[in-house]
Amino acid sequence: MSFHFNAATKAIKVIPVLAAALAFNVLTPALPAGAFGINTVGTISTRPLVIGPTIYYPADLVVSGSSRVVSGDSFNTYYRVTILVRNIGDGPSVATQVSIWDRGLLPRLSVPALGAGSSVSLIYNTSRPWPSQDCTLVFNVDPGNLVSELSESNNNASTLLDISSPYQC
Repeated sequence: MSFHFNAATKAIKVIPVLAAALAFNVLTPALPAGAFGINTVGTISTRPLVIGPTIYYPADLVVSGSSRVVSGDSFNTYYRVTILVRNIGDGPSVATQVSIWDRGLLPRLSVPALGAGSSVSLIYNTSRPWPSQDCTLVFNVDPGNLVSELSESNNNASTLLDISSPYQC
């Protein structure tokens, strides 16, 4: 491809790839939160999201939980809950939260930004009067939808509090 200017200027030849790359870098829109854009040939993913000229490799956060009895007496049972948040997507996530439905309460724990394939374990302590019939905790990662994700359908999970104790829930 050649560009010709008036007689006072020499003809300039521009490599088409360079011109396209310059235009592409100038015209690329901002990335949504939690997305990773590739403006040149780069890592190949099996799940890219293409919007216009930009390829996004979105995060995909999933949550799970487990619990164990810490202590108990004839009135209460105390539990330590481990909440695992994993990014199974191909791109990084931004920092977000996990909400926990616990007997009508809705506390939130902070989740740091996670790279692709990374995870974080969070600790939540709770108790139940003994005996109790409400033994379920429900988790929701990214309740404010801050992270651009491949799938929003896997952001919820639930767990039963450990019932293997003599002070069982």
